[in-house]
This record gives sequence, C-alpha cells and structure tokens, in this order.
Amino acid sequence: IKLDDKDGRLICNDLKAKSVTEHIPIILITGLSYNEISEIDCTADAILRKPFSIANLLRTINDLL
Repeated sequence: IKLDDKDGRLICNDLKAKSVTEHIPIILITGLSYNEISEIDCTADAILRKPFSIANLLRTINDLL
C-alpha cells in the first residue's frame, strides 16, 4: 500500500473505476495495521498483511481467478 510517492489504495481505486481495468483482480500487500488500512476506502479484491504465508497468497490468487 505504501509506495514512495503514491498510495496503493488510491491506485487500486483508479484502476477499479475504469471499465478497461475494473475486471483485473488486485491484491494489496501491506505492513499497515487494520486501522491504518481502513483510513482510505479501497476497492481491492484482497488485502494481505505482512508477514504473509506463500500458501495464503497462492490460495488468495486461486480464489480470485
């Protein structure tokens, strides 16, 4: 979510708002707390908190495809 000069939640919302990209599943990965994550409304298909297991990431990807 935290990028150098952008916020992944806002990028996600922009992508989900465009008909050309709205169908693309988006998974955000973050070290932020739940309260910090929820500060900005986000339309991501999934949000994984760090540290995460590869098994959980793969399961999430599989569920979204």
